[in-house]
Amino acid sequence: MKLIRTVLLSAAAFVSMAACNKEESGETDPGSISGTYHGYSSASCAMFQNMIATDQSLTVTEGSEGTVSVSFISDSWGEFSFPSCTAGQENSVYRVSGSGSTEMGMGGNISEYEASLEAWISEGRDSFEFTFSIPAVMGGLTIRFLSGEAPETDAGNE
Repeated sequence: MKLIRTVLLSAAAFVSMAACNKEESGETDPGSISGTYHGYSSASCAMFQNMIATDQSLTVTEGSEGTVSVSFISDSWGEFSFPSCTAGQENSVYRVSGSGSTEMGMGGNISEYEASLEAWISEGRDSFEFTFSIPAVMGGLTIRFLSGEAPETDAGNE
């Protein structure tokens, strides 16, 4: 009888711990990733690779029904707006994805382009990568907004 009781209590404890495991839930509180992120960006397309822009910032804001909005305004790359991104958590990494737009151009000629976003953010928010894809610009422009210090570059690449 004691053996059955011990086995049942052990099973109940295991089920309780597994039910509370946020690694398996895939859900996240969008407020936990809301805030301003500081880093640098690296842009690549058919015409150039890894063009660095320093002192960049990006804002994640909690939305409704488990969504977040992402706003990235860059002197180098333009204004990006993603008003309703999905957010989830896998293990200790948050994932964000969505569609939006960017306004960019040169010489006062600004155009709006469709863009997509894929991002990951560490649970402590100390490391992250936001990848913006703009297919209609320069044969496909990809801009990565990254945590940490920008790598050393040539003076013509900043």
